Amino acid sequence: EWLVRKSGLGRSTIGDLVNNTERLPTQRTMKKILQALRRIDPNIKSEDFWDI
Repeated sequence: EWLVRKSGLGRSTIGDLVNNTERLPTQRTMKKILQALRRIDPNIKSEDFWDI
């Protein structure tokens, strides 16, 4: 729920990314997720979550 509020993304988008490990987010979605998570840890990188 925190990530939904902080990222501005929908609950279904976040849920789908969590439950479907083969799905990759769009650049825009990835940017929103990373910006929200960097509030907690500024060193988080996209490679920590996705093989890109």
